[in-house]
Formats: sequence, structure tokens, C-alpha cells
Amino acid sequence: MKRKNGRRLACLAGLLAAVLTAFPAAADSTQTGSGATSATASQSEPVDKEFRIVEQDGQGAILTEPLEYAFWEHPLLPAGQERTGRFRITNETMRAVSVTMTPDLPYDDTVAMTYFAGLTVTIWRAEDGTVVYTGPYTGLADTVPLLSINPLRPGDSVEYGITLRCPFTYTGDPQEESSAVSWELSANAQIVTEQGGSPSAGGIVLLIAALLLVVGIILLAVRRSRRRAESKQKEQKQ
Repeated sequence: MKRKNGRRLACLAGLLAAVLTAFPAAADSTQTGSGATSATASQSEPVDKEFRIVEQDGQGAILTEPLEYAFWEHPLLPAGQERTGRFRITNETMRAVSVTMTPDLPYDDTVAMTYFAGLTVTIWRAEDGTVVYTGPYTGLADTVPLLSINPLRPGDSVEYGITLRCPFTYTGDPQEESSAVSWELSANAQIVTEQGGSPSAGGIVLLIAALLLVVGIILLAVRRSRRRAESKQKEQKQ
């Protein structure tokens, strides 16, 4: 009987070790839902503009492709026109980064700001359609930063859709009234807990549930063993 109990306990101990070994992977999987997607998967679709965060000679840099202004960076929509596009931000470094973006509006150019005041902008996350801004072009810089991604992990990317509309009531000439706008993007390296570090709240719940399950199985096995031993002892006495 002792050998059988020893074998059962050894099997249960092995099960517990397997659960603990598999836990880091499960905890890591709960931390991947950051709104970013795999760069390989997302880059299969073309975008109007891409911002690539890279490291060159040990220094961080942001490469913009193409270099020409996108339609939302230099609006030239005439009356009644609408245009939709997308841009992507990709982290090609070996470290997680926090990313922010805010347009630098030409407040000293009253003609351009008057034209911008009539334009309507809508920006949304391409992954789930969540709208992050909708309103006049002149309100893009009211909230700083306009966009914030923290963290953007190594190899990940995030895409946004953007729609620009000009009202039918506009009577001017955008070629003469508009101005280029710098959409300033910044990225800073962050320290992010990776696999093998401190587990997330969801991972902790999974670990506790697994431990309780294994402990319950062990207690049940011990009780059954005791009952069998007591039953045999009664039979022997009889």
C-alpha cells in the first residue's frame, strides 16, 4: 500500500511540476493583447504612410515612408470631398517602446487655421475600429498626446485609419489657403515585463486555480488511501 501511495503522490507531484512549468507561457499569452499586432501580418496590406522605429549605430531613429506629405498632413480637399487612408507604426528595435503622436498646428497662419476649422477628421484603430478622435482638424492638438501606444513591443505594429472631410459650404481654394502640418511622432524605450518576469493578474489567477486543483486531487487521493487502509484493517480483524 505504501508503494502505491508513493506512486500516486509521485504522479501528482509530476502533474504539479508540469502545471508550474507551463504557467509562464500561459501568463505571457495574457499579456499580448496590447492593441498591437504582428508586424509580419500587418505589413501585408499597403498603407498611405509608415513610421518605422529602428536602431542605427546604437541610436534610436524614426524612418518615415514615403517622405512626401500624406493627404492628412497637408490637407488639400475641396468643398464636399472626403478621403480615407491608413498609417502604420512599427517597432523594429529589440526593445519595447512607448509611442506618442501629436500634430503641430500652424497657429500663426490664420488663413490655414480657418480652412482647417472647417475640416472634419476621424481617426480609429484599424484592429478593432475604436475611434480615438473625431472632430475639427483644429482640435487635433487639444489633447496631448493625440495618440499613445504603451508599450509597443519588439516586432509589433499598430495601424490607424483616418478620414478627412471638407464641407460643401467651403468656398475657398485649398491650394492657396492650406498649409503642411507636422504630425510629430516620438518613441521612448520602456522596461516591460516579459516571459519569466512578474506574471500578470490573469496569470496569477490561472496559477492559483491550477494549484488548488492539484491540492484537491492530492487530498482526495490521500483520503481514499486512508479509507482503503482502514477497510482492510477491519477485514483483517474480523
